[in-house]
Amino acid sequence: GYADSNIVFLNTSTGNDANTGASIAQALLTYSAAVTAAGTTKKIRLVNSATLTSNITKPTEATIGTTSTIASASMTAPVNVWTQAGTPSFGADTVFDVCWSPKLSKYVSVGASGKIAYSSDGNIWTQAATPSFGSDDVVSVRWSQKLSIFVAVGESGKIAYSADGNAWTQSVSPFGSTALNDVAYSESLGLFVAVAGLGKVAHSEDGISWELQPTLMDGSLFGIAWSPDLAIFLITAEYGKAYYSENGKSWTESTTTNASGESLFSVCWSQELSKFIAVGGGDVVCMIIYSSDGDTWTAAATPSFGTSAVRDVEWIPEIGKFVAVGGAGLVSYSSDGDTWTAAGTPSLD
Repeated sequence: GYADSNIVFLNTSTGNDANTGASIAQALLTYSAAVTAAGTTKKIRLVNSATLTSNITKPTEATIGTTSTIASASMTAPVNVWTQAGTPSFGADTVFDVCWSPKLSKYVSVGASGKIAYSSDGNIWTQAATPSFGSDDVVSVRWSQKLSIFVAVGESGKIAYSADGNAWTQSVSPFGSTALNDVAYSESLGLFVAVAGLGKVAHSEDGISWELQPTLMDGSLFGIAWSPDLAIFLITAEYGKAYYSENGKSWTESTTTNASGESLFSVCWSQELSKFIAVGGGDVVCMIIYSSDGDTWTAAATPSFGTSAVRDVEWIPEIGKFVAVGGAGLVSYSSDGDTWTAAGTPSLD
């Protein structure tokens, strides 16, 4: 998922710490210099066989053909210590979701009051010129590599699409005025699926034209994710319910979620662990559950959020960790979805 522009090159034999690290010809010499050059968003690529004695704290890879040795590694730092973005650009408005386009090398984030912003480094953000949502909250955004578009959803039944994250166009929405909560995309099916309140769900093959499906339940559908390994979409919902589908159009309710009837706000899939993680909770309880098939679920042993609801979760393959965020500015991470550790400096409180 890293383009060369997002990689710092490290050559411990012929590199030079005075180099930029932007290419093999400009490779750095020491790992500490590479970490500085990599900043907060870039991976380090080792381009020759070498022995590293530094404590590895950045996503690092070796070029094919190298036989390198890493003395010690700690991937805690990237999700344990957090720094506020220099120019988040959202003012006092809540930021609800963010996604990454590997093709454009660009993040897009969405938030309250119709705001949408984009960034190439996660630090400096620019508000979209034509977000198109008016004053309605934008709550979720996804990228389709196949279609080369972002799709964002939000309040008042609104759905919009964009090829660059800057100029957005509203689709004709089948949701009426019902607020949407999340959207996901399956590259293999070539299908967007969006979920909303009142048990409403719809699908689209191009992100522009949408077809409403039969209502799933009388409560809200909150989160949706696609598993390429299981080839299923998974929806999480109110009352601790979950639903899965092989085609994104017909749905089966999960046998058991072990969510104690609590709302499940978000779900993600880890390809490396072959596991779904769903998060949620209520006013005085947190909830994290996991499943290898989307049908039967187990509650996490140490969710670590205390009495705060967990609002969102993502899997980061480069560091082998789930990261979840919740009430009271809490951030937590886990390598297995069962045991969670609170971030030392979440910076959000």
